[in-house]
Amino acid sequence: MKKPLSKNPKLAETKSLNKAWVFMEEFRKVFPDIKLHSVSMFIHICQNPDTTIAEIARRIGVSEASASRNMNVFRSGKIHLRGVDRDGFGLIDIAEDFHDRRQKKVVLTHKGEAVRDSIINILSS
Repeated sequence: MKKPLSKNPKLAETKSLNKAWVFMEEFRKVFPDIKLHSVSMFIHICQNPDTTIAEIARRIGVSEASASRNMNVFRSGKIHLRGVDRDGFGLIDIAEDFHDRRQKKVVLTHKGEAVRDSIINILSS
């Protein structure tokens, strides 16, 4: 794992900032050029089990179409990203809401739960 880069030793030693660095590095293991808004989507999913794409979009301030498109990287199966077909990361599943079929529920997979638990361990230590 990379060490935080800082010319200010006091800043690099700040426990909270070091935890934040390790947290971001966990995501970079899965997706090296992950965007901050994608991380915020994943955190929202972790905090709100069975949330909907519409709720995530409202929470982070983007359209539902944008949230859905950006969330695809976390799904299982083949995805099309930046002009390339590749495998999704398998961290979430998306299914129709049984009460309102227009809504799409987002849930963590076992792999997603493992990443969530790893992040919680990093931030709790």
